[in-house]
Amino acid sequence: MEQSFWSDLEQFGNAYGVLFIILMLLFSGGIGFFFWAGWWKTNREGGVSPITGGELATGDLLTFDSVQKVRRFLLDQPQPENAPFETTQAVVCRDSGCLFPRGRDAFGVIRVRASYLSKYHPGNWVPWDELTSTEKERLLRYHPSLHGYDKKMLWADPFKAALIGWQSVPGTELRVLIVRIGLKS
Repeated sequence: MEQSFWSDLEQFGNAYGVLFIILMLLFSGGIGFFFWAGWWKTNREGGVSPITGGELATGDLLTFDSVQKVRRFLLDQPQPENAPFETTQAVVCRDSGCLFPRGRDAFGVIRVRASYLSKYHPGNWVPWDELTSTEKERLLRYHPSLHGYDKKMLWADPFKAALIGWQSVPGTELRVLIVRIGLKS
């Protein structure tokens, strides 16, 4: 009888010992993951601007006044492709002031690639300077005024008669992408 008691106690101890070790490993792994996630969140570098090669910052750093001016400027644009966007998901180029909508992924990591124009609005974008004079004339029939666009940073889709380029937001040092779809005037 006494032998069975010690045998049962030993089996009980072994089972709970293994359970204790498993729980300690899970707890240590959870703590390790928590510290790694904190380090990753605070020590990742900003992205690189495809325009200037300079550093990108998160849109969280924009002032409330700047955000409101960007929103008003976009609401004043006649075409729905230029709808206001969530600035907390945007990133801004520190050098040029260009604001990239949807420049952060679900984890908050800055991700702006050279193909950002097609991500913003699908098209076969060609720099304005690389268009032939015939293509420029055709586009100007659809868009008689290029007012507000920086021609050095203007792209066109000659097949859709569409334009996309940076325009300065009045009262700020920021620029936003403005799309114009060809509507014959």
